[in-house]
Amino acid sequence: MKLDWQHFDKTELKTLLRWLAPPPALCQFSLDLSGYDGEMCFGHFATKAFLEGSNITMIHVAGMLSKETADLLASCQNIRDLALENSVLTETILANFENLYLIKSSFEVHTLRRLIQANSVQQLTIYCSIIKHNDVIISPNQALDLISDICPNISVLGESDPNPIAGWEVFWHE
Repeated sequence: MKLDWQHFDKTELKTLLRWLAPPPALCQFSLDLSGYDGEMCFGHFATKAFLEGSNITMIHVAGMLSKETADLLASCQNIRDLALENSVLTETILANFENLYLIKSSFEVHTLRRLIQANSVQQLTIYCSIIKHNDVIISPNQALDLISDICPNISVLGESDPNPIAGWEVFWHE
């Protein structure tokens, strides 16, 4: 499901999700918040019921992840893969995922450590991201030294590597 939040008002979203039944098959969910400055209104019961009842295993969020959005997505019970793109990793913590993809994002190592530990992340993939330690940009190798003790599988990819979520067809932007 892909909704353009720029052209969708709260009433339309509530109505749409009220009439959609969550599918039983495994689902991917993409939320593109890029360029969106307004408040997201996800608190309606129909939205929560849809996400809680769905079998969403892969979530892709492009843009800034607000606490309200993170709390809502945390209601998805079967998240396996979470991709954050063009985002800044903050203290907002999503629960219940195994694999984390940070795509063209910016984050502090200590925030990432807390996120990995809180979710027992098994696979971390960092792609073309800015990594900081105490507000100073550090190299990927320095970051690996600081997080390798808490995550068993870490990949750091650069511009010459393919985007690791390119295979997530519904999420891929050309």
